[in-house]
Amino acid sequence: MLGNAAQGTVSYVNTGRVSESAAVSLADNPNRLLWTTGTTKHEVRISGTPTVDLAVNDSAAVGQVSVMLVDYGTMDRVSASGDGAMNLATSSCWGAASATDDACYIDVTRRIQNSALQILARGWHRLDGAGDHTVTVELAANDVVVPAGHQLGLVITGANNGVIMPDTARNPYTVDLARTTLNLPVSGPMAGFGPGALQVKDTENLAEGTLPTFTAFQIPGR
Repeated sequence: MLGNAAQGTVSYVNTGRVSESAAVSLADNPNRLLWTTGTTKHEVRISGTPTVDLAVNDSAAVGQVSVMLVDYGTMDRVSASGDGAMNLATSSCWGAASATDDACYIDVTRRIQNSALQILARGWHRLDGAGDHTVTVELAANDVVVPAGHQLGLVITGANNGVIMPDTARNPYTVDLARTTLNLPVSGPMAGFGPGALQVKDTENLAEGTLPTFTAFQIPGR
């Protein structure tokens, strides 16, 4: 649960100009909400499908929410540029050559870059009609290990520029904390998450390749 009854609600202002990199950046941003855990005391494995039970109010005829689970912590990761692969100067041959195929292929390796964060899972949900909504946002399944000393973040925003944009007006979206819950499929004890202030820095200008590029689409009601 993101809060209790005494904590009330929090809001962000929807806009169609928010990029994914801006939404997950730690810079001040009125167009998204961000929560973080404390730093992990040891490796934490997330294995399965995260979901968010979300209570949200908006005034759009057709609105949407975008949700991201983020690993905040600087480390070497596979880059999203070039599908994470890089050609080498060598090649390897497999089988016999023919008149149209020499049976040789360029060797490749992983494209590695140092980055301050990684989006572990994404999910979206359409909101039909203005008013109160109670929805479950299903994020993409993953099996990943969060290293010790990192922090998990939950980002909630509206229109995601280049991904999903049914509502691009500057409408306020209000989240009821006491009725909103992140359901995280952790393999092992949750004691790996320690309390503490946010430690991550330098996410305002993310390096190219940190986040993959998406094609815009609209999701149906669920």
